[in-house]
Amino acid sequence: MAGVVAVLPPRTGCMNGKLEVQTQRFITVDELRTHLPSARAFLDEVTKKGRRYLFIDGFGEVLMEVDIEAAEYKWQTSEHPRGGFAYSLSMDFGRRLPKVRLKEIVNVDRFIVNICSKDYPRGVTVDLIKSEVTYVHDCLWVTKGKGCAAEAKDVLKILKWLVEDKKFKLAADGGKRRYQQLVALLGGK
Repeated sequence: MAGVVAVLPPRTGCMNGKLEVQTQRFITVDELRTHLPSARAFLDEVTKKGRRYLFIDGFGEVLMEVDIEAAEYKWQTSEHPRGGFAYSLSMDFGRRLPKVRLKEIVNVDRFIVNICSKDYPRGVTVDLIKSEVTYVHDCLWVTKGKGCAAEAKDVLKILKWLVEDKKFKLAADGGKRRYQQLVALLGGK
C-alpha cells in the first residue's frame, strides 16, 4: 500500500500584507469600551453616579488583523488517505512577532462587571450582555429580618437603579419577588 504522496512539490516564498482571523477570545475592558458604545455609556454612567466598577470578564468572537512583514511561507498539497487532497500553510515569522490588532468585535458572549458600593467592592454583579443582575451582596438577604445597616441600603440603591431605571432582570429564581419585599422592608416605595 502506498503512503501519502505529495501531488505538487511544496511552494515556498515570502509573504507581506494583512491577514484577518476570526476567533473567540477574552476581550479586555478597554477593547469593549472602544468597540461597544453602549458599554462605554453604561460604564460612564456608573462613574457619573459616584460609583466604581470592577471589570470581571469579557468573552466573545472577534476579528483580528495580523500585519505580516516578510514572512517565509511553505504551502503544501498532499493526498489525503481517505481520498481527496489535504492542504497546509506554514509561516515562519523569524524573530519578529507580527503586529496583531483587534479590528472588530463580532459578538460578545459575556461582559461581567461588579458595581462597588461604599463598603463592598462586590456590591452588585451584572452581565451587561444579558441585562441581568447575577449577584447581590449577602448583606441584603442576611439582615432583612432584623432591620438593615447603612451598608445594605447603599447596595439596595445600586440594585434599585439597575432594576427600575435600567430594566435589568434578576437572575435568581424568585428574584423579582424578593427584591420587591426588600424594597418594602427597607423603606422603599
